[in-house]
Amino acid sequence: MRYPVVAAAITGLLFSISLPVLAQEKKFVGMDACMDCHQEQYDNFMTYSKKAHSFMNIKKMEKRVTPDEYKECFQCHTTGYGAPGGFISESQTPDLKNPGCEVCHGPGSLHIESEDQTILSLRYPWMTAWCAIVKTG
Repeated sequence: MRYPVVAAAITGLLFSISLPVLAQEKKFVGMDACMDCHQEQYDNFMTYSKKAHSFMNIKKMEKRVTPDEYKECFQCHTTGYGAPGGFISESQTPDLKNPGCEVCHGPGSLHIESEDQTILSLRYPWMTAWCAIVKTG
């Protein structure tokens, strides 16, 4: 009879600890914020991934396309475009102007604050293999 009470108490405790974290809004922080703890992955991404610098490619196209066509490029060539707290413009959100960690893992603010790995997601299961290649070079 004691075990259900203990299990309920532990569940309640865990829920009360995680509830404030779940209630907070996740925010995009930019890939430079990931660098502090994930230096090797950051360096490999910046060295080997063409996406890490892809905003400069769409800047080259800006004068050759309409403003609407230019904004369509943001979906793939920035972080969080169209999402709350995501890329808005190069001047307003410069830390999000290239696709970074959060494109696949989602907004990183809560992960940085808590260091809880379970807060991060992997938006596309097929990205697991791609990330392994990019992260290891």
